[in-house]
Amino acid sequence: MATLTDAEISDLVTSTLQDLGRMRFTQIAQRVQHYEVMGKMLKKDKLQFDDGGYGIKRTIMVDHSNAARHVGLYETDDVNVGDVLQTIAIPWRHLTTNFAYERREILENSGVSRIVKLLDVRRTDAMISMAELMETAFWSKPADSTDETKPFGISYWIVYNATTGFNGGNATGFTTGPGGLDSATYTR
Repeated sequence: MATLTDAEISDLVTSTLQDLGRMRFTQIAQRVQHYEVMGKMLKKDKLQFDDGGYGIKRTIMVDHSNAARHVGLYETDDVNVGDVLQTIAIPWRHLTTNFAYERREILENSGVSRIVKLLDVRRTDAMISMAELMETAFWSKPADSTDETKPFGISYWIVYNATTGFNGGNATGFTTGPGGLDSATYTR
């Protein structure tokens, strides 16, 4: 007698489901194995700003007054008080993700007919979408100063110059540097 495979026995195929791995699904939708940014931003001990307001404003010491000097004995000191403070301001940026379901879908996706929880699939889809958007935004920058939604990522704060390396500068598309300080004026 010839050897048959399970798929060649019609009654077996008609009357039996393949092992569907009930209540599990294998997720291969991620484009990278680990999302560095999302893990840092959404963990419990992350840096938080709890003071409210419509953005972040910080006082920055941009220079020193060159008050130090070498002197001889009994030499009169020349006091040099300089203006060394400026402020930077960054408006908040926001992010959302979502998934939807209809009540009837949940009823249909229940009992012995359910292979996996539909809501788990939809939530996973939304979270991967959010992780990838956060990752992309963190390592990039808005196109220019008119973009009012994209976050100010690393490429906004740390600007590469082909001649001098990572020595600051105004990001492409911006007339001022990070936080509104012009890097031509405040070179540090």
